[in-house]
Amino acid sequence: MNALSTTRNVPTKIELPHFSVDTAYGGSQDWCPSRWMKLGGCAAVTACDSAIYFTLFKGRQGLYPYPTEKISRQEYVDFTDIMKPYLRPRLGGIDRLETYIEGFGQFLRDRGETGIEMRPWPGESSLPETKAAVKKTDRQRLAHPLPHPPAQPPFHGRLRLALVSPEWL
Repeated sequence: MNALSTTRNVPTKIELPHFSVDTAYGGSQDWCPSRWMKLGGCAAVTACDSAIYFTLFKGRQGLYPYPTEKISRQEYVDFTDIMKPYLRPRLGGIDRLETYIEGFGQFLRDRGETGIEMRPWPGESSLPETKAAVKKTDRQRLAHPLPHPPAQPPFHGRLRLALVSPEWL
């Protein structure tokens, strides 16, 4: 049983809008020709996916520099090169949310985007604290991507994307 299924009125399967790169679900650091991107480019790829998500599903313009009707693998890889200076790949990836927020935040500001707010939320926070924090968010901003470092191995040191909505809590 997953954590969501024990909460009232929460379906056990929640499908959110997504995008494809060629036939893949989102992007992959394995496509990048750079060895460093393959080893530690997870944050840059997560930021690329977030920028595309905000462009396609939240109406934010100017974040993804290519046409969004059909995203090609080559355009995605080119986009990771644009993101790379903001979230420099490193061995083991970026494991601090503050580093991610600073880098992706600068990317957003450089494109004139001031309406996306990012705040860290410690993985050690209790479930009741997390529920209370998510419920405080504006209900108009449902199901946004939230990058966070996983708390459990084998993914330690890697960023993942969590999608949360106050309606699920």
